[in-house]
Amino acid sequence: MASDVVNPLTKIYHYKAPNGEWKSGTFQMAKRNQRKARKIKLFLEALSKGTPVAVAAQAAGIAHRTVYEWRDADSDFRERWEEAYAAGTDVLEQEARRRAFEGVDEEIYFHGQICGRAKRYSDPLLMFLLKARDPKYKDRVATEISGSLSLTHEQWLAQLATPDDPIPLIAEQPETAAIEVQDGAQDEGQES
Repeated sequence: MASDVVNPLTKIYHYKAPNGEWKSGTFQMAKRNQRKARKIKLFLEALSKGTPVAVAAQAAGIAHRTVYEWRDADSDFRERWEEAYAAGTDVLEQEARRRAFEGVDEEIYFHGQICGRAKRYSDPLLMFLLKARDPKYKDRVATEISGSLSLTHEQWLAQLATPDDPIPLIAEQPETAAIEVQDGAQDEGQES
């Protein structure tokens, strides 16, 4: 029959039901696509509110691995994800700014009873905002390594092959270390 031919433009497919009847799959496919679209919408809405990816996926009823697979496979979804993620970051930044500048009202208790309210400001949040805005406030970590190790590829392989007899590493020491060794050698000669 001509009506049983699969048409790729309309995404019609036919299958044989357990009772032996042939049925059309267009309604089920459309419903499945609608469910996926609804889940994606819920996920992106949650992500745009600053919710972590795993929590946003759970709220939409999607496994968090699935959303990462969708992101890797679909460039349109990836762009929408990045927009929602940026919007969520803005929401978090606005809340951090509010807590740093406007503060948060906290209740003060005395003997288990509320006796007043106080405004609490967050200095750490203010510092994070400054670090994000201006590089001069960022933490500076510097690691300096002096000297060098000289080990050929063959020596390295030989050392791996015989761990009981390691090949000594030949290191170039700073001049001060060489002077200390020479001084030590002179001291030994003087003691004899």
